[in-house]
Amino acid sequence: MEQAVTDGTLPALAGEAFGALDHMYALLAARTGETDEMTGRAVDVPSGYPWGPLLQESFAERLRLAADPADSVDR
Repeated sequence: MEQAVTDGTLPALAGEAFGALDHMYALLAARTGETDEMTGRAVDVPSGYPWGPLLQESFAERLRLAADPADSVDR
């Protein structure tokens, strides 16, 4: 975000982020029985953006911490 502010591209970044979130929400709102496949597809949406790998890394870290809350105390 700091780079986007410096470059004057923050509105474009915000548009991409909201577009990605909207796409992810649409996938997660899938019908019953399709939930697992749509969740996987939704989590993969950010990979198409330059900032996607950082977001996916953040998701993975949060999932890891949620799975083992005691691990966050050790840090």
